[in-house]
Amino acid sequence: MTWSTDETADSRVEYGTAPGALTSSATGPAGATAHSVALTGLAPGTTYYYRVRSGDASGNAATSPAAASPPATFATTVTSFPAATAIETGTLRSGNAAALASDNNVFYAVNSTTVAPRTSAWYASFTGVPAGLSDLALSYRGKNNRSCTQTVSVWRWSDGTWQQLDSRAVSTTEISTPALTPPGAAGAYVDAATGELRVRVRCTGPTANFYSSGELMSITYRRP
Repeated sequence: MTWSTDETADSRVEYGTAPGALTSSATGPAGATAHSVALTGLAPGTTYYYRVRSGDASGNAATSPAAASPPATFATTVTSFPAATAIETGTLRSGNAAALASDNNVFYAVNSTTVAPRTSAWYASFTGVPAGLSDLALSYRGKNNRSCTQTVSVWRWSDGTWQQLDSRAVSTTEISTPALTPPGAAGAYVDAATGELRVRVRCTGPTANFYSSGELMSITYRRP
């Protein structure tokens, strides 16, 4: 949490999960005009209520929002990992969805087709995702045993199409995509009936057989 004051003062944040119960607190350096306090141990997917407070050496203090006003709010994000995988093109080489849940050199690997254009394509399913989510972002880390053009896409349920979010050449070195943000309303990428969200990794291009290896995949979002 960051804020500023017009003279040097101390730093305090009071917060909690109900507007009338700001029972937790965190403090920062005294004698500052630019205040920054880190809040740790927060629960994922939770709305928090808070006020910031600063007091000077003379005992004058102020809070924001003011004590007579409702506290401000922020929501923490949820991080989710794949519940299942499905191969569109190619064959399973090794692993399963659990291999995509941690960066531990255990891979979900898919063999390419054996005739040109050689292609591997698979998608991961995330379940229990709320249709009213916001701030959706996708991340993927993986490599291939030969260089190929890798695309990362997300399935848009509202019109039944794959929406490409990233394209790059990926070879034997593990590459992490940045946090990828799908265009438009985040809810369009969630099946309202089942809460499923799909992310696809596709690779094409080599003149010889290859396989693609997924190390880590996740989504982050805010609950409604």
